Amino acid sequence: MVADEIKDLAEQSDQTAKNITEMLQGILSLSEDNKEMTTNIKDAITEEARSLDNMITLFDELLDLLKKTDDGTQKIVDLVKSLDSSKATILDSVESLSSISEENAASTQQTSASLTQLNENMDTVTQCADGLREVAVTLQENVSYFKVTDDYASENTEE
Repeated sequence: MVADEIKDLAEQSDQTAKNITEMLQGILSLSEDNKEMTTNIKDAITEEARSLDNMITLFDELLDLLKKTDDGTQKIVDLVKSLDSSKATILDSVESLSSISEENAASTQQTSASLTQLNENMDTVTQCADGLREVAVTLQENVSYFKVTDDYASENTEE
């Protein structure tokens, strides 16, 4: 009976040892799976860190581009202000030139009127000169009847 109990105990011990061995093999298998998952997690974390570094680099580049865009926009705003100022100056110049043109036109009209008046005056002077010439011719014809001697002319000039 003792031998039977020892045999039973031995069989139970053998069975327990098999169970423990199976459990240890399961633990080893789980440990290997855990080790593989840890390696995969480590690789994923490394890849994620690399992706984050790339994203940081891209955001830095995007920030630089935004700063350049802001600088470019400010330059455009400054140029538009300069163009607006130039436009105002040009409009003032055009208005000034328009005023000068109007003054020149008025002056031209006055000059034209003065030239017309001068032309009319010249016609009047010409008519008067023609009349005076006719009077002079008539006077010369009338005076030619009288003869003036040199003696008489020198006596009157000496006095």
